[in-house]
Amino acid sequence: NSTLKIGYNRNQQFLQLVSNNTTPLPTARWKTADEHIKPQISDFFTAGYFKTYNENIFETSVEFYYRNTKNILDYTSGANLQLNKNIEDQLVNGIGKAYGMEIQLTKKRGEFSGWLSYTYARALQKVTGDFPDQQKISGGNWYPANYDKPHNLNLMLNLQPSTIHSFSFTFAYSTGRPFSSPIGIYSVGGQKFPVFSDRNSDRISDYHRLDFNWTIDNPINKDRKFKGSWNFTVYNLYGHKNAYSVFFKSVPYGIQAYKLSVFAAPIISLGYNFKFL
Repeated sequence: NSTLKIGYNRNQQFLQLVSNNTTPLPTARWKTADEHIKPQISDFFTAGYFKTYNENIFETSVEFYYRNTKNILDYTSGANLQLNKNIEDQLVNGIGKAYGMEIQLTKKRGEFSGWLSYTYARALQKVTGDFPDQQKISGGNWYPANYDKPHNLNLMLNLQPSTIHSFSFTFAYSTGRPFSSPIGIYSVGGQKFPVFSDRNSDRISDYHRLDFNWTIDNPINKDRKFKGSWNFTVYNLYGHKNAYSVFFKSVPYGIQAYKLSVFAAPIISLGYNFKFL
């Protein structure tokens, strides 16, 4: 009824993703390793403990992980990544680390089933480049990576009161991703320029969403050669306007922040599924 798992993995990645999260729609470019860009190398350690109860109906688990990475990439302050043929001139390398833990409780069978999980996860990086005096970011200190989201909570509930009807609810919550926000402006020749502090020193608002699904199995198909069911789903049930990105525009009195939301209203769909027996 109990399982202990430990693992180690080493990866070398020769294709790098370079992203810029300061635009309203985050842009990304792929860059292969060459004489200027070294491949990333990571060492990944995991340890977990799993235990089942009541004839395998319930399962609990706790897992820990740690990863260190060499030769990660980030862009220099004020970098131009659009249509730049020599993108390596805009990039600097450094090191990264990620660590965290996940706790999960699962109920596998019964009229009521589902799972609940909580994850604490950090992803940090330190970028100094080959010439630290000129290329270091955030003073050469650790700062959050673009995908650093410390708190993640996920819940999935299945309810099946009869053989025909079943309902499910899925809830997701996570800390907002980090981004770089200006702390002031200065003017030169009538043009305004933003002033930034440390990289990724701010965060967009936290993300949360609830989805609903209702499945109706068609009982008139029980003597036929296929099985059909209707699915009624609502994505983002309570219509929360999650921030996809935050961007800034110059206004007469300074810089104004704007939030961009995607799928900010409930999305309803109806479908029919069937499979041959």
